[in-house]
Amino acid sequence: MKLLTAPNPALGLWSLPFRDKLRVLRTLALVQVQVHQKIKAYQQLRYESNVPFRHGSMDVVKYSATPFSSNPARRLQRSNPKGLQDELIRHLKEDGKMSAFDFGVQFLDSTR
Repeated sequence: MKLLTAPNPALGLWSLPFRDKLRVLRTLALVQVQVHQKIKAYQQLRYESNVPFRHGSMDVVKYSATPFSSNPARRLQRSNPKGLQDELIRHLKEDGKMSAFDFGVQFLDSTR
């Protein structure tokens, strides 16, 4: 809050304890990585569950969907805020081959 409410962000950062300064710098670095990453079409993204799900009375699993390398897709433009939507519509209307994914299930081994 000190940083967000400070009249000058540099002074707000300077007023933080050393450990909090490191946290702020780490967060800024992670934001930069996300902002500058390559934008991919949905057909080329890997999807996975971050949290495990209960499967039946005893098992716990995580899921993932890995795209086939042959999935057809066009490059997305950063300037188009509806890029994913437009690519989905284009894919359904124009591509002769639909996208495919390998679906994976990882069971929790509670003994490890």
